[in-house]
Amino acid sequence: MNRLQYRLIAAFLVVLAVTLCIIGVIWVLVLRTRPVPIEETVNDLTATLLDLNFVNEWQTFRQQNRLPRRDEIEQLAVHFTEQADGNRVLLLRGNGLVIYDSAGEFKTDEQLPIPPPERRLVTQRERLNTILASGIFRDKNDVEWVFSSQRFTLTTEQSPGIEIMVATPRPEPTIGYLFDTYGGTFLLPLCQAGTVGLGIALLLSFWVSRSVARPLQAVARAAIAVAHGNYNLKVPVTGPSEAQMVAQAFNEMTEQVKLAQQSQTDFLANVTHDLRTPLTSIHGFSQALIDGVSSDPQDIKHAAQVINEEANRMGRLVADLLDIARIQAGKMQMLRHAVEFDRVLTAVGSSLAIKARQKGVELHLEVPPLFRIAGDGDRLTQAFTNLVDNAIKHTNTGGHVWLRAKPLDGGIQVEVQDTGEGIPPEDVSRIFERFYQVDKSRNRAKQGGTGLGLAITYEIIKAHNGQIQVVSQIDVGTVFTVWLPVLGGDRSTILTRKV
Repeated sequence: MNRLQYRLIAAFLVVLAVTLCIIGVIWVLVLRTRPVPIEETVNDLTATLLDLNFVNEWQTFRQQNRLPRRDEIEQLAVHFTEQADGNRVLLLRGNGLVIYDSAGEFKTDEQLPIPPPERRLVTQRERLNTILASGIFRDKNDVEWVFSSQRFTLTTEQSPGIEIMVATPRPEPTIGYLFDTYGGTFLLPLCQAGTVGLGIALLLSFWVSRSVARPLQAVARAAIAVAHGNYNLKVPVTGPSEAQMVAQAFNEMTEQVKLAQQSQTDFLANVTHDLRTPLTSIHGFSQALIDGVSSDPQDIKHAAQVINEEANRMGRLVADLLDIARIQAGKMQMLRHAVEFDRVLTAVGSSLAIKARQKGVELHLEVPPLFRIAGDGDRLTQAFTNLVDNAIKHTNTGGHVWLRAKPLDGGIQVEVQDTGEGIPPEDVSRIFERFYQVDKSRNRAKQGGTGLGLAITYEIIKAHNGQIQVVSQIDVGTVFTVWLPVLGGDRSTILTRKV
């Protein structure tokens, strides 16, 4: 029952069952506010009244053309009360004045609050100068009483006659009464509709739960496959919008994991290659020195120089790797202070101007006075030196490189543009990866680089809460755009952390 599909089905059924119960409770509450019809009660009271057989007693008084005396009334009242099956018995004069009340509520000659004969609810029949009637009256406590009465008159029209009444409290609509009265017309159809609804809900809930559970089950299976190293598996984006979002997010995640795995594989391969090359040179020349292959001082000096250069290259490579690792881990020591950013950029341009002239590349510096920024001046110098140096390397003789800056959107935007060979579109997204090389045929050692310059630049800019983007076109050139916040913004841009 822990499966999502079963739990959804159970939830649908519980909701429907609760809804039916609520409808049933509302039905009971509404019907209980409706007054109970009194016809059946009146019939029972009328039968009890006729069983008292007051007609025979009345014939004696009618023949004598007189009303019964008080002692005769008391005898009759006691007799009728005993025979009334626990119902209330009242004797009234024809004008509605009470003669006797078995409940003792209304005293003698007290007016009973009932409608006059001509306004009573039901007049059943007349016989032997008697009138059978029924209706409702309220006692002094505002309790409704259903009554059936029999009125007798004398031959003298001036005589008001006498009326005997049998009454009982108006019945309340009990649960049993509601089921007995409305069960066949309402409750049974409700149960039938509920049964049909439960069946339909079961089918619909099964379909809905399946539409939700199946995409999630597909994601679960794909997650297991990814855990076993299959990064090419894609989950179908189907089902409800929420399930589609999960599937789409999973596909994006696996794509990122795949790229990370590929990047890690390339990184290991490139590190291995970049370490093997200088080690091969060091090993070869050192072995030649050990074996005494040549006694010429120039050859020995050349071998020692090669060993020294390759060792230095390996040292730079290791240092750059450590820099990236420290920056990514937040452990790189970056001094937080106000930096005159225009001076940083001017210094970068000046330091690379000679290199540009030696290659025959014209370096343009367009740096106006700028706001100060919060950061590490040395690391920022390193980042922009990497960008400008990289632009010079990839620009042919006679080309141009621009280093320009301007205030923009609460910060400073810096552009490093060149007219070099450009970057293929498929390589632009990976240009900041460690050791990534656009032209695989180039020898990094001949260019004097470690293949980590752009990766370090990216991490430095990100550590300063900045942004870096690249736009390139083959045989036209490349533009690196950097944005950094000024000092007046978030002063916590850089955190100083010790190694």
